[in-house]
Amino acid sequence: KGRFSSGLADHSEKTTRLHTATHLLNEALRIILDKSIKQKGSNITPERLRFDFNFPRKLSDWEIKEIENLVNKKISESLKVEKKEMPLKKALNSGAQSEFGVKYPEKVSVYTIIDKNDKKGWFSKEICTGPHVKNTKEIGKFKIIKEESVAAGIRRIKAIVEWNFLLSEYKMKTFSNQNTIYIGRNAGDEIIHEIKNAKKSVKIVSPYLSESYIKE
Repeated sequence: KGRFSSGLADHSEKTTRLHTATHLLNEALRIILDKSIKQKGSNITPERLRFDFNFPRKLSDWEIKEIENLVNKKISESLKVEKKEMPLKKALNSGAQSEFGVKYPEKVSVYTIIDKNDKKGWFSKEICTGPHVKNTKEIGKFKIIKEESVAAGIRRIKAIVEWNFLLSEYKMKTFSNQNTIYIGRNAGDEIIHEIKNAKKSVKIVSPYLSESYIKE
């Protein structure tokens, strides 16, 4: 009781973005901290992700920042997410990650985040039931909001993607007191053109654009 199916509260668009972000986080932890890291549990709602993993100590501020930066780098690279079904043994032999303690069926789904610049040809590969975004650019900006111990040798990260909180309900909204404009996925180049023509000092925030400033 109280547990979510496959760790997901639902299959909404927001939860799906966070689910794919969890796969990026899992691999970033293995790269930045230790290749022996394994997922020990997850819980994902439309508001945040929660990810448990084996590690013996508290993460430093530098490590947290490096993990965030790597996840956001892979988001910005617009990597394709591919699903394939295959026998469990073949999935494991291909390098797919599995969750510790989970009993899998003989045939499984494997989600791969393709990265042609990686010598393996992919950044992340996991046995998973989904759902996931089709491309990492759909996720938004990843941010870790908490890192803590939940048991001996087990750490927990809570994280958000800023699209969920700033952009999902708006195409464009201006906060005049902050001179900030939040631009959603449907905003086109014509909006940027209008901002420039207005000759205002504003900050543009968007998961689809680099954060930038336009000044008089």
